[in-house]
Amino acid sequence: MDKSAKLLSLFIIVAAVFAAIPAFAAEGRTPIWRAGTVITTDGKYFLSRDLVSPPGTGPAIIVTGGALNVDIDLNGFTVYGDPAGAFPGVVMAVDPMETFTLRNGTISHIGGPGNCIHAGPPAGVGLETTHVTVEDVKTIGGDIGIAIESTKTSAVRRNQVRGSAASGISIVGFGVGGPITGAVENNIVSESGVFGIHLEANHSGFTVSHNRVDVSGSNGIYIVGGDGFLVAQNTIEDAADNGLHVEAANNSKLWNNVIHRSGANGMFLAGLGGFLVLDNTSSGNGADGIFADNFISLIDRNVLNANGGCGLHFGPGSTDNSFGRNQAKFNAGATCVCGAPVPPSIICTPPAGGAGFLAFPDFCNEGIPAPGPGANDSMCDNHMPGPGQS
Repeated sequence: MDKSAKLLSLFIIVAAVFAAIPAFAAEGRTPIWRAGTVITTDGKYFLSRDLVSPPGTGPAIIVTGGALNVDIDLNGFTVYGDPAGAFPGVVMAVDPMETFTLRNGTISHIGGPGNCIHAGPPAGVGLETTHVTVEDVKTIGGDIGIAIESTKTSAVRRNQVRGSAASGISIVGFGVGGPITGAVENNIVSESGVFGIHLEANHSGFTVSHNRVDVSGSNGIYIVGGDGFLVAQNTIEDAADNGLHVEAANNSKLWNNVIHRSGANGMFLAGLGGFLVLDNTSSGNGADGIFADNFISLIDRNVLNANGGCGLHFGPGSTDNSFGRNQAKFNAGATCVCGAPVPPSIICTPPAGGAGFLAFPDFCNEGIPAPGPGANDSMCDNHMPGPGQS
């Protein structure tokens, strides 16, 4: 290469470098490179290295001091919590904000108490955050992997949460001036000490879908309060208590979930009105496949086999429910209170099969005997235990 060509190549390289500098500055993002960073200004931030919190330094990243709109890109790096365990968490944004976003990295809580991620003001203080997004983050340890409080809308997507001492993902709406809403989608939650996914208080229109919950010390997915929500296409295995626990809620849909090896009931539904429970598989659980102590709900086309209790079990407070096209076979009845023999409480006239096909241990109805006002009503096309319809 002659001298002119070398000079031309060098000029091109230098020009490219200097052209890139304004582009980086124009991006408008601020680097975070030190544990104990306090963010008090709106803007977009990114990690430029792993953050390691020395003992006694507290949270690695705190958003406070009037910052209202903050976006943090972990940039594939890991944030390590305070190993002394004397402070409340690793990434904290507990002042009221308009938007808080955290994405793309790992949060490791290697100390004692505290959450990996905590967003939203504490419940009961009368303040709220408008919107929180947590996506593509891995959390390890901590009391709660992802904790969101007092936030109007939340989006928790594509995260991996492992080894939380309490809940893997917890979203609560206590004290918010109106219902909270949002989505918990495509997360993998494992080895939680209490709940895998926890949604409670004053929520409406939430979607909990396509999550994998594996091994929880209590319930796999625990939902209390609220209405108009969708729980769909989740896989729940090895919950110590109920796989899917829903209570004090109304007018929602539980569709196409797979629940397996729960220590208690696969699905526990209490105090519910106007639910559609459709196309779920709840088998191999320690107690009932579905325990329903609810009213005016439709339980349709579920597979409820080989449970330790009954397949489908209506509790004593259940009224005006309809059920059809369910299969319940090879259930043991060991934990089902109906016992055998059970007087006929659901009547299907021949050729549907008669009440004898709806018998313990595959089916149990503690509700109002049929016929009569408030009775739970069969559509007479179930297979419990079959082969006849009932």
